Amino acid sequence: MIRGIALLVTIVLVFSVSTFAQGPGGAEFISRFDTDSDGKISKDEYRADFDKMDANGDGAISTEEAPTGGGDFMGKFDPNNDGKATAEEYMNDFTQMDTSGDGFVDVSEAPGPPPA
Repeated sequence: MIRGIALLVTIVLVFSVSTFAQGPGGAEFISRFDTDSDGKISKDEYRADFDKMDANGDGAISTEEAPTGGGDFMGKFDPNNDGKATAEEYMNDFTQMDTSGDGFVDVSEAPGPPPA
């Protein structure tokens, strides 16, 4: 019985990790944030995603508010490991993606799978 439960837990974890590791491709990534359907993500569109996750409106995404309970999200957006991802930390990701510096992320700049 214990081996069966352990096997089931292992399968669920492997499936979850592999699904996350596949992540969105460039076009899928754009469509997730592109609310005005212009084919690119603006800073305001990216920030709106942050605001949706910040359920209590305190200006930071806690582990409890983060997608899938934190995990890799917090590893990416909480570089100082204080247990919260601030808007500034979240928007640093946008700045890194915007390699052209035009204030938008287009499909050529959008990431493939998120970092492991």
